[in-house]
Amino acid sequence: MRVADPTVYRNTLQWIQADREDMARAQEELSTGKQINRPSDDPIGYSKVMGYRPAMQFYKQASSQIDMAIMMQTAADDALVEIQQLILEVRDIATTELQGIEDPVRTRTNLRHLEEILGSMVDIANVSVAGKYLFGGFKSQYPPYVNSVHSEQSEEGYPQFVGGVTYLGDGNHYELEILPGVYSQIGAPGSEVLGGEAFNEGVNLFYIIQDLMNFISYPDRRATGGAAVSNKERIKNATLYLNTAYNQIAGYRANIGAGVQTLEGAKSWLEDLYESTNEMRDFTENGDVLVQDPLKLEQAKRSLETTFASLNTVLQPSVIKLAQASS
Repeated sequence: MRVADPTVYRNTLQWIQADREDMARAQEELSTGKQINRPSDDPIGYSKVMGYRPAMQFYKQASSQIDMAIMMQTAADDALVEIQQLILEVRDIATTELQGIEDPVRTRTNLRHLEEILGSMVDIANVSVAGKYLFGGFKSQYPPYVNSVHSEQSEEGYPQFVGGVTYLGDGNHYELEILPGVYSQIGAPGSEVLGGEAFNEGVNLFYIIQDLMNFISYPDRRATGGAAVSNKERIKNATLYLNTAYNQIAGYRANIGAGVQTLEGAKSWLEDLYESTNEMRDFTENGDVLVQDPLKLEQAKRSLETTFASLNTVLQPSVIKLAQASS
């Protein structure tokens, strides 16, 4: 039976269109590196690919929270390092007052320096990251320390340092949520590591320095009952408390360091999960595209060329030109 020419034309054009679509799909897979570019390519596979995205977003968000926690912990540690360095400066000043002969000019210079150091310590203790004050406990929305220490002239004519450093935070440990229901402690409440009204044990660094300033200012003081008390002895005791404060901070810095190591380990674990999930998604989405697609593309090209070649013996030249122009 002879097939009518319109039917031949229609079937041949359909073959051309199918070959062209195959070649376009192969080109798209090769250019995107993906076998699944839309739901119609593979509905089941597309659903699996979409299922990996929430997990990957969760890993990235958790990793970002860990980065924030590490940044806050590092800032807290840096602040404590600075305060430790200032403690050493205070101790050196106390040592010069203990070992040197009486020198009013040197003493006035040392007192001014101590007052500046105390102010610097308070500023450092009020460090904040992303709007959170690191040493205020749960009250992290405002500076935990207020410095009102100032000098007044005493009846004996010596400067007397009154007022004090007030702690406005609480005794709780600020925590940052890094995973749902999983929190990381950030730094420590200032009342524990530095001193404040909520302070229960250890030494209060700010009280020590203020007392030291008054000990240095007065050449001699009298205790209750009239017995003479050497301020050099008081200064010596203050230096011992300074050592205790230094070691107290060192202990909290060790805790911070251990916390950062834990956070870095958790971040590494999340990054491994992200990479593993991403590989699973790529395998589902891409398959062996990089291997197969060049072959698919070449096969589609050959099929299209064969179809056009066959037209030379089936279709009229005008129809061939029309089909080639439409390609």
